[in-house]
Amino acid sequence: MFNKKTFSFLLVISLLILGLAACNKANDTTKSSNNTEDSATSGENSDKKDNEDSKPSSDKKIAVLYYQYSDTYISTVRKEVNKLFEGYNVLEYDGQNDQAKQNDQIDTAIQKGVDLLLVNIVDVGAAPTVIEKG
Repeated sequence: MFNKKTFSFLLVISLLILGLAACNKANDTTKSSNNTEDSATSGENSDKKDNEDSKPSSDKKIAVLYYQYSDTYISTVRKEVNKLFEGYNVLEYDGQNDQAKQNDQIDTAIQKGVDLLLVNIVDVGAAPTVIEKG
């Protein structure tokens, strides 16, 4: 589906987006309160266009594979990821701290034709194998 470099690039970009999305939440409310009457009138059409462009496409499949659901930190991450990808078709997998199980889940997600794979890997030593799958 993807070569190794493309998969690695997409993985890094996805992680950066997750980090930036968490930092950007406070800026969203500031933007809307700073609009003046004049800019609201002239920017009305562009705002509508931005809203149309920013609507998630529910036909996109995103697989998010966590190393272990029961981890406290991962529980928090899951909540934020679910908020971030609201409106998308998100498939979540619990690796249960078992790399072999997570490898099978990655294979399943790829067979389902996901558009994006986000992997919180169980064993960092298995990363080259996981990248090969992509």
